[in-house]
Amino acid sequence: MTFLSDGNTKLEFDKIEPNQTVERFLDMTNNQKGDGAYGLIFERENGKKEQTVGGYYTNGGSLDRKVECEIKNDTILMKFSGIGY
Repeated sequence: MTFLSDGNTKLEFDKIEPNQTVERFLDMTNNQKGDGAYGLIFERENGKKEQTVGGYYTNGGSLDRKVECEIKNDTILMKFSGIGY
């Protein structure tokens, strides 16, 4: 599984089991300096490859502090949360 913002900035996970949670920091220091969205690429147990895009970053930096991705049988949920004021 790969979570990324561009070709330079990505997190790769070997395998995530059902109901397992993983937390990692996406260092966007080397990210492209333009605007873009985050991508999630993975392969289901049946071998089907899936890809989805969500969220938004600007000037190479994140507007959010946390991204939660939940993979369900028929959909992928991406929840973005920023700074609480």
